[in-house]
Amino acid sequence: MRNLIKINVILQKLLLPPQVLHWKTPILISLFLFLFSALAIKNPPLKNTLADCSWLFLIIGIGWRTSQNPFIIYGIPLSPWITGALISWFLSENLTRDSQSLAVIFWPLISVCLAVIIKFISSGAKLQPSPPLVRPIFLVIILSHTLITCFLAFHFIIQDWLKEYPSLLADDFTNSGFVVNFKKQSINNSRGIIMLKLMENQLIIKTRKKSWDTVAKWLIAVSRKKVSMRNEMFKNLSPLAENSKWDIETRVIQGQSLYRIQWLAIWRGPSAKPGGYTLSKDCGVAKVSNRATVNCNPIKIYNPTMRIDR
Repeated sequence: MRNLIKINVILQKLLLPPQVLHWKTPILISLFLFLFSALAIKNPPLKNTLADCSWLFLIIGIGWRTSQNPFIIYGIPLSPWITGALISWFLSENLTRDSQSLAVIFWPLISVCLAVIIKFISSGAKLQPSPPLVRPIFLVIILSHTLITCFLAFHFIIQDWLKEYPSLLADDFTNSGFVVNFKKQSINNSRGIIMLKLMENQLIIKTRKKSWDTVAKWLIAVSRKKVSMRNEMFKNLSPLAENSKWDIETRVIQGQSLYRIQWLAIWRGPSAKPGGYTLSKDCGVAKVSNRATVNCNPIKIYNPTMRIDR
């Protein structure tokens, strides 16, 4: 019994605010609103409203607490940055997935705005002969946070580019003043690899269990551009902006009982190399017992001086 009384006293000291105007008050309100939102399962609008109000009171409580010791370092409270992070998190949960990056981008500006408001209120909300908001240290803080916002926005712009142009990861960024690629540069990061593999799969499907005469007629149609393997390949490729930056060439050399096929995937997009780069894949279709067999070489960087043999 005594232990229960002690635990009750400890919980009261931890949870109950010593006075109404205390940082624990909004956190307790936040806790109650959260519990009510959890109970309002059958009313989604009410549930979401209570959850949002719970978040707002939690932000107020944590912002209030972090404006006091031990969250003050060399006279600077961490409250604006912690509160700004919580506000950004709250905003990201209420934004669409495509817009959630905006909450991160504007976190430094939200934080510095909070710091300006706190400083203005703490100065008595009066413009003094030397206004605190135009002092050099405050201007440095505002401009530095604006610069951080610009860098965060640039980061997300680069990420959006890489989503639409993933083959950029295959390029060399050593001379870039802004972009650092922590992964080892490799041509395997190029989407041209996927394209050439799809071309190979298409060839295998078109020749599997087919007579030599049927395969030969189809290959002749491909060489005369009556059949487009390129268009068929793009139908099976996920649509991205970089698709328009790729040129796919198909070369067919006819022999008596052997056809040599070479595909060139030519990158026309941004590249550290003038003119981009070209990937190639060579395949041979041979006649074996009136059936077609396919044998392909690995994908490699195209060398114009090399030619496919008959």
